[in-house]
Amino acid sequence: MDKITREIDLQWKRLDKIKLKRLDKITLSIRPSVEAAG
Repeated sequence: MDKITREIDLQWKRLDKIKLKRLDKITLSIRPSVEAAG
């Protein structure tokens, strides 16, 4: 893996972590209402 590819890979991993955190918050806010409806 060359240097540029590794840089991009690190950027993506960072983005994924941010996305996952955001998804967790959304999931946490949705899940209670889904369970209440279900």
